[in-house]
Amino acid sequence: MVKKSCSVFLSRFYFYGLELWACFFGISLDATSVALLGLSLVLISGVLTFGEVLAEKAAWNILVWFSALVMMATLLGKLGVTQFLAEALGEFASAMGLGEISIIIFLSLAFLYTHYFFASTTAHISAMFFVFYSAGLALGAPPLLYAFIMIASGNVMMALTHYATGTAPVIFGTGYVTLKKWWSIGFVISIVDIVVMIAVGLFWWKILGFY
Repeated sequence: MVKKSCSVFLSRFYFYGLELWACFFGISLDATSVALLGLSLVLISGVLTFGEVLAEKAAWNILVWFSALVMMATLLGKLGVTQFLAEALGEFASAMGLGEISIIIFLSLAFLYTHYFFASTTAHISAMFFVFYSAGLALGAPPLLYAFIMIASGNVMMALTHYATGTAPVIFGTGYVTLKKWWSIGFVISIVDIVVMIAVGLFWWKILGFY
């Protein structure tokens, strides 16, 4: 009965925590503050003991390495490294004298695989999407077609690594998949998606009149 009550209380704490994080009376609260508040309430109410919290080794493991990667990615953006990289790749594509479809493929691949250097899909897209898209348009890429391919690349990149998006570390932390297997499968999936986009997507988008 006690375990059932604790489970109910814990579920409620999760729900209220999400509400606070998303929006509380029109005021958005910092995710870290909400997490610490939720943890404090869980400990004070006795739903979990501090020993049980410390025993969650997978969660602490994720907190240590993933937070460091997120911080590094944020600093790279603030220092202008990501924008410099995107602009350099755009200039390289221009110097190669590629056709419009070749430019789209080159820049989309560059946009996709630079995600290995990011610990957040949101951070990557926020920092590099506009720069890559602007570079492609300046080189003559069809706007609508290029936008669709860039958006598709933003979805594909989420499976590349065990830190590619916010949910990936949690899934990886369960221990069902090794690091090598995750990266290998992620890369293979990206290749399959690219082949489908080129072989089928370009043909279909041509029919729709995107270019």
